[in-house]
Amino acid sequence: MHALKFAIPPPQHNLKDNLKPFTKFLPPYVKIIFYICANPVRIDFADVVIILKIDEQRRQKQLEQRESDAELIKSLMNGKINIDIPFTHGLCLVE
Repeated sequence: MHALKFAIPPPQHNLKDNLKPFTKFLPPYVKIIFYICANPVRIDFADVVIILKIDEQRRQKQLEQRESDAELIKSLMNGKINIDIPFTHGLCLVE
């Protein structure tokens, strides 16, 4: 596995914390919040974005082992990663 680093500069104004409404549910010592999704529509900015890439044949095999619905597998295989949010640090891990 190797890593590629990249960055999109964060917006300099109107930085909105989309996760703030959920912090009341977290203990006060939590410093890191993970948001796992291929299409992060509820996030306007991230400090760190980590993308995991895997060979498509291996990905399909793992999905077939995990899921029994052929339509769901097809839908997941056709999904595309959409990272249109600005972030300070990015890391892409490629298997």
